[in-house]
Amino acid sequence: MAEAQDISARRLKNGSATLLARTVATTAPIYPRRRLRAEYSVYLLDDRDPDGRTAVFSHTSVSLVVGEVLYGPCKPGPLWTVDFIGYNFKHALEVARASRVCRRRADAIWWNTF
Repeated sequence: MAEAQDISARRLKNGSATLLARTVATTAPIYPRRRLRAEYSVYLLDDRDPDGRTAVFSHTSVSLVVGEVLYGPCKPGPLWTVDFIGYNFKHALEVARASRVCRRRADAIWWNTF
């Protein structure tokens, strides 16, 4: 699972969008370390311009606490349906905090820096 895949989902106002992922270096899971940074950004998409997007205020390059979103061992379970190995990254983006996103298409991007 070395590649990211685009996903599409509908979220209701005052709900949340949760990203589950398995982050790996080569083939081994990445464990939380002090040098690691995790961030996310949300962009509103432009229905008239396929390359157009606008950053959502207070949701651009938001730092996350690595220990809260990245786990040591992978966690299998009912939320993860990709395989039996599981996920080691989980972040819930509260849609209520990004109220402009509720009525429009948006792109949320998460990344980890080593």
